[in-house]
Amino acid sequence: MTVDRYVEPESANYFYSVVLDHFLGMGWFRMKNKMFTTDLIITEEEGFLDVYWMRIDLKKFKLSKSQEKILRSTNQFSTEANKQLSVSAEMERLFQKYKRSIDFNIANTVIDSLYDDSPFNDSFDSGMITIKDRNKLIAFGVFDAGMQSMAGIMNIYDPAYSSHSLGKALILKKIQYALDNGKEYFYPGYTTRVVSKFSYKKTFCPDAIEIFDQNVWIPFEEWDDKKDK
Repeated sequence: MTVDRYVEPESANYFYSVVLDHFLGMGWFRMKNKMFTTDLIITEEEGFLDVYWMRIDLKKFKLSKSQEKILRSTNQFSTEANKQLSVSAEMERLFQKYKRSIDFNIANTVIDSLYDDSPFNDSFDSGMITIKDRNKLIAFGVFDAGMQSMAGIMNIYDPAYSSHSLGKALILKKIQYALDNGKEYFYPGYTTRVVSKFSYKKTFCPDAIEIFDQNVWIPFEEWDDKKDK
């Protein structure tokens, strides 16, 4: 077990480009303005959980039929990718609607999720993807970009549109954006060996997934084979 470790930004744009690539590649991830790493979390539902960082090798990524169906279900809406994040009042209102619909704890606002009292709120190169039903915002996702990698940070959607699997759609649209921009890896965060709210991440093209275990990235199939041994 490792103790949680953190790195604070020392200047504006601190975790941009190859610096973000480096930290992500070493099994670190964003928490507010910082980078952190851990292999153990505590949840209200499951208690203590061992967690493992994930990444998707974009050269190997292929959409499944079910994922194609999810994306087709969003064709009736408009999607926009913006390489620069700008948190709006409309995003904050949608965040509150989403927060009321879930049974686990998240931050109070979008701003609280992404930032703390650090003077360097622009330490990450953050962008966003929005999905609208006509002029109504129904989902948005936040990502951080590096030189060769991209990390998915947040996915928020209107629970009234849950039949469209907008949370998964946002991840797929982030992966497509990463592919379109020549990235090599997409980092969705951590997962667990047991069934948990993080398990869905393992369904995003298992052949392309790598797991950070014992300080080494290994193919998902190899890692999954070890769970009963």
